[in-house]
Amino acid sequence: MNFRIIFLIAMLCGVSLLYACDSQTPPSPTQPLPTQSGPGPVGGGRTITYATSGGIAGVRRELVITPEGFITLIDGGVTYGPLTLPRQQRDDINAKIDAANFTDLDERYGTGTVADDFEHTLTVAQGSSTKSVTVEEIGGKEVTPAPVQELFALMDEVEKEVRELATTTPTPAPASYMGPILFTGVRESTGEQWEMTITESGEATLIEGDKELGRLQVQTEKPEEIRAELERAQFFTLKTYYGSGFALPNDRVFTINLQSGGRAKIVSMEEHGSAYVTPQPVIDLFTAVNRLYLRSKLQLQGTPVSTP
Repeated sequence: MNFRIIFLIAMLCGVSLLYACDSQTPPSPTQPLPTQSGPGPVGGGRTITYATSGGIAGVRRELVITPEGFITLIDGGVTYGPLTLPRQQRDDINAKIDAANFTDLDERYGTGTVADDFEHTLTVAQGSSTKSVTVEEIGGKEVTPAPVQELFALMDEVEKEVRELATTTPTPAPASYMGPILFTGVRESTGEQWEMTITESGEATLIEGDKELGRLQVQTEKPEEIRAELERAQFFTLKTYYGSGFALPNDRVFTINLQSGGRAKIVSMEEHGSAYVTPQPVIDLFTAVNRLYLRSKLQLQGTPVSTP
């Protein structure tokens, strides 16, 4: 299936965050971790999320690597990054994911008997497929396969490196939601796929399959409404995927990709499979963007559209 829609244009292509700096002057948010190569598709369009929770203090932090190689960390509501993860490190992570036969692993490794244990969860999302594996830090030592231990140890190293280099990003203000927005959709059962790109100036480009439907200037208030919904949903703090991970036969999966300044975030939502797990502000956001897509499509096809 061609996932150009969901993740390629995440240049798309789906977010998220970390801690602290050392005594040296921290690099700018766009500065790559030491070592070379710049962004590029990761592992065939994978979004990789590494979350840590637990302990006596009840910590919760989440490290996200987007398909184009941006890496961010969120901890305690504070965002660190994004940075550009070097190509070699991205390749190492994906190689270990493949070596561990990630899709065939158990969902959890651990005894569940250690009080205040830390839990580490690695989630790999690709298209409408999502797989999560949780390892208990102490309770899972004797039962976790060696390839999985190596993979999680590598994620710990990457998180530590990002924490040392990342620059703290203040809580997003309305202006943080400026920049191009890419909205994509796919219905896997029929092979349908579509996308809409909205520039900061309000020009929308619509594509269905491999055909460009055209471009048009949308009404000024429409992009403003969408950016207000992005702010209300606190877009940069959202999870990367909302849904069961197993889209219903006729379900559609929508994705919003926002690139604002040095930040990038991708969020996907199943149209029906996410009904009981998606916060209302997120549903409202996707509804507003999809409504603009449908309205713009009708305009490009020459169908009269009444002003809502």
